[in-house]
Amino acid sequence: MRKLNWKSDWFIGLVITIMFLIFAETAIFESLDSQAYNHGVGFSPDKKANDDIVVVAIDDKSIQALGAWPWSRSVLARATRLLAKATPQVIGFTVPFDVRQGKTGQSSLAALRKTLKKESKLSTGVNKALKRTETILNGDKTLAASFDSAGRIVLAMPYITVNGPLRDMPEPLPSYMRLFTLSNVSFNHESNGMGLKWLQPDFTRVKELFPPIALLAGQTDGIGVVSSEANFTPEPLIVRYGPDFLPSFPLMLAARSKGISVQYVVSRGGDKPMLGGQSLNTDRDFNIYPRFYEDKNGKSAFKVYSFIDLLNGSIALSEFRQKTILVGLTSPHLARQQITPGGQSISLTLAAAHSVSSILNGDLYQLPHWAGWAQRGLIVLIGLYLMFLMGRFRIMTGLFVSLFLLLMIFNVHFVLIGLKSIWVPMMSAAVLLVVGHLILSSRHFFNTGSQHLEGQLSDAYKELGQSLQTQGHFDQAFEKYSSCNVDKSLLRQLYNLGLDYERKRQFNKAVSVFKFIVNHDDAYNDAVERIEKNENAANTVHISGASVASSGITLVSTKEGVEKPKLGRYVIDKELGRGAMGVVYLGHDEKIGRTVAIKTLSISDDIEDAHREDVKARFFREAEAAGRLNHPCIVTVYDVGEEQDLAFIAMDYLKGSDLSAYTSEEKLLPVTRVFKIIMSVALALDYAHQKHVVHRDIKPANIIYDEVTNTTKLTDFGVACLTDASKTKTGTVIGSPIYMSPEQLIGKEIDGRADIFSLGVTFYQMLTGSLPFNGDSMANLMYNIANEKHPDVRRFRMDLPPCVGTIIDKALEKDVKQRFQSGREMAIMMKACFEQAKDV
Repeated sequence: MRKLNWKSDWFIGLVITIMFLIFAETAIFESLDSQAYNHGVGFSPDKKANDDIVVVAIDDKSIQALGAWPWSRSVLARATRLLAKATPQVIGFTVPFDVRQGKTGQSSLAALRKTLKKESKLSTGVNKALKRTETILNGDKTLAASFDSAGRIVLAMPYITVNGPLRDMPEPLPSYMRLFTLSNVSFNHESNGMGLKWLQPDFTRVKELFPPIALLAGQTDGIGVVSSEANFTPEPLIVRYGPDFLPSFPLMLAARSKGISVQYVVSRGGDKPMLGGQSLNTDRDFNIYPRFYEDKNGKSAFKVYSFIDLLNGSIALSEFRQKTILVGLTSPHLARQQITPGGQSISLTLAAAHSVSSILNGDLYQLPHWAGWAQRGLIVLIGLYLMFLMGRFRIMTGLFVSLFLLLMIFNVHFVLIGLKSIWVPMMSAAVLLVVGHLILSSRHFFNTGSQHLEGQLSDAYKELGQSLQTQGHFDQAFEKYSSCNVDKSLLRQLYNLGLDYERKRQFNKAVSVFKFIVNHDDAYNDAVERIEKNENAANTVHISGASVASSGITLVSTKEGVEKPKLGRYVIDKELGRGAMGVVYLGHDEKIGRTVAIKTLSISDDIEDAHREDVKARFFREAEAAGRLNHPCIVTVYDVGEEQDLAFIAMDYLKGSDLSAYTSEEKLLPVTRVFKIIMSVALALDYAHQKHVVHRDIKPANIIYDEVTNTTKLTDFGVACLTDASKTKTGTVIGSPIYMSPEQLIGKEIDGRADIFSLGVTFYQMLTGSLPFNGDSMANLMYNIANEKHPDVRRFRMDLPPCVGTIIDKALEKDVKQRFQSGREMAIMMKACFEQAKDV
């Protein structure tokens, strides 16, 4: 006989499965299943609440008008009589009536009447006042009379459930309450002797009731129990009190709204209860799972009217005709609140409305009687997988299969609740899958031979490294490759990683990769030669150690055999130019073949630590603002990113040159062409200002003009304001002083009108080849801009029409209120002047 191997997968899986079968109904799993149910309800499609259910709310408004709660029951009587006039289907009260009201006051009035009569002071007026007061104080009698005349009144009766076994029989029901018990409900509770609760269904047992007083109960048409639980739990449809069965308040209200008495609530031998001919979806313990209908635009799913509005006649009684009416507390300060599966806090009255609607509409969620078998069956299936299948897979494959099964469990759970309104507890099976997988995979990990394990880990690391390399995480990829068994395929991947480091200008890291290759195969490809080339390149290019723009260092290497560098997804082809803020390169997108200009910003160690992050944040924030602009005369931004100590922006590669090439007297453009250029820039600025973007550095160098296509593009939105020739690397001064407006020079808050001033300076320079403001020092220049009037433009160009001087004068106004208020306003005035300038 073969000896039992208790360390084998099937034995360990069997033990775990049996344990979960036994403990599946413990509190921890019930809590997990309850949370899964709450989340699953959120996936259910919204349904419409029953239109025939109306709530009369004893809310804060009513309490403020009628005084503190509880009120005299004569007030409730008034409301009952009003509602009765509308001939509703049924009126249900969720407030308890288990205590008499006004007994002490009535005795005192009787004694007062006797004393007044004895002393012959009981006049007719006093007698009438006493009778009115007696009527008010005797609210129970008044309310009972209103119940009697209204008919179809249902009252709520709070109860307390049994926690654990019921040791003593509860007090017998009052004789007047026996009329409201369910005589057609029975259940033969016999223990199966197995200790499995899911095979022993039973009604919720009650240890204490709070029935209405006999005077009120005798005039009602039905009484139903309501739970005292604060959080949502399965709602008992029928409860057991000693030998008697009592209906829940929602069941009683639903029955009376259909004109059905308690005698038509039937359940025999543990079968699903029947309400007339309608089968009710309950679980094996005769609980229901009501649907909580979603509020619309902050309003309840049901029609809710304030109690005081009913008394004041503010509501037409026709609103209550043939309706099921619930009257009860909704004030959050007084009403006992219940937490729904969705986490919403609602009053007992509104919770009852949701339950009644779910019963009448057939919208109850269903925990079928076979759910216990399905739960155990799923546990067995997961156990079989753990015992006989999981061990056949490799570690990663087994992980993916287990994850797939776990996702399937959750998907089936949510689909059943969302589409079928069926809840099958599955969390014990899900936990079994996770726990069993962890135990068995840990065992495999420690018991599998080291060589086999190393091979698996090597393959896993290789795949992970390849994935990381594809995503651009080269350092993590090299770390994973370094942990692999070295073979030809790994050397090939490492060689490609070295080339990737070259493209990223990380030459020292490329050297490390190629040295790793040479240590294992010194004849592999040209690894030895590449070590020398990358070491030479690393000695000449040190991006991380100095500002690119200031040091004269470029990303483009002159070394032969070194891969072209990359910034993000863009291959760097050549350098186009450089400025104070960085270098501009010509590049292309390998995937779509687009040619782009790439502007870089150095964020290196020579910028103070306190400002480096601020510089980078401003760069990306301003680049994002420019990227939102979509205008034919504004350069298009395609991408923004960060590589090591470089931030970059990829934008249109523009042909032509900037307007600074046309600012000398010898190279001035024709006046008409200058007009068209400035008008197009003015309209572009108008568009940008409408998008809340201020350029802050308008000047000829930031306007690109292509003579071949006669097109104009405005560039450097949001970038030149970070660093340029006139500012420190931390951005304390923004713009070019020669073109700045007075308010910008003195550091005031600026808007688009500052750009108009700068455009006016540019217009002046393009027409005359001279600047409107000059100074032999910065202080003198700033004074002239802020205080001195500029020379008349016609002093340099007598051939210009007078309207040109008017435009420039208005654009260069010191007072922003006198300046053009928008680019469009300036463009309109220039268009009117354009006809006169044609002849120049």
